[in-house]
Amino acid sequence: ADQRKISLAEAIFLTTLLAAGILIFIVRRLSDQRHDIALKVAAEMELRELTAMAMQDPLTGLLNRRALLAALEAATASPPTNGSKQALFMIDLDHFKSVNDVHGHAVGDQVLEVVADRFAAAARPSDIVARIGGDEFAALAYNVDLKTARKIGMRFLESLTRTIRAGGHVHKVSLS
Repeated sequence: ADQRKISLAEAIFLTTLLAAGILIFIVRRLSDQRHDIALKVAAEMELRELTAMAMQDPLTGLLNRRALLAALEAATASPPTNGSKQALFMIDLDHFKSVNDVHGHAVGDQVLEVVADRFAAAARPSDIVARIGGDEFAALAYNVDLKTARKIGMRFLESLTRTIRAGGHVHKVSLS
């Protein structure tokens, strides 16, 4: 049979071409993997951000009604094993509508932000504080007895004893 022999230069050229092809394949494959990982990380970050947005009140940064309901559902799904209980505080600001009516919604929003900060400071780190809409807030306190629940409730009341300065005015806000 007619077999053509290749020269050493042709062999080196073909081997180099094959090696370059393999190298290009590997580099593209690694690049694709990095791209896939980057897309996955970006998607996970976006999902976390969207989840946070879905569970957070945009004005105050507190959790929202949806997050509170999820926490309540989880808290009531099974009874506590150590006999402890949870306390739910429903908090409504008294006469808040007049702040919006007299000074405008921008000032009312500032007041709500201060109230939210004070409620978050009054709660324990393990408690959940949420703005459930308008001037309504709620807090879920875990692992409490009646005495502890009362102390937490009093801290919420005391958090609004000081006036709030917003929009160049001093506002007195109370709660029910």
